[in-house]
Amino acid sequence: MKSTYQYHRKAQSGLELIVSVAMVLLVFSIVYIKIVNEGIKQNDEELRTSIKYLSNKVAYYLDIAYQEGDGFKINLSLPQNIKGRNYNISINSNYVIVSTGNLNYLTKTLPYNITNQNLDKTRKNEIYNKGGKLYVIYY
Repeated sequence: MKSTYQYHRKAQSGLELIVSVAMVLLVFSIVYIKIVNEGIKQNDEELRTSIKYLSNKVAYYLDIAYQEGDGFKINLSLPQNIKGRNYNISINSNYVIVSTGNLNYLTKTLPYNITNQNLDKTRKNEIYNKGGKLYVIYY
């Protein structure tokens, strides 16, 4: 017959195994969560950088078209999406605004008169200066 001591010892060994496995799982879970969070932060930073780049690029093209004067044309192609996300781009007053989800970026431009304040990302955009007034034409 087995003594009570042997039963308690087996129970204690089983409990120690369960606690050890739980501790290992906890450590792996914490490491996994940190890795996932870093990946999310990096993706968000890449998205912010891409939005900023696009906004600055459009503002630069508008400023060039304005500064070059009457008759100047420049073509501008826009990406279909930014890092797999849909986005909107518009020109409001003297700002270029790029927004996707809850991220927005504004780039200040020179003050000028522009006829079409929306850009079409599905077609080529032509920015045309006619007498100091900018026109955005799609084709």
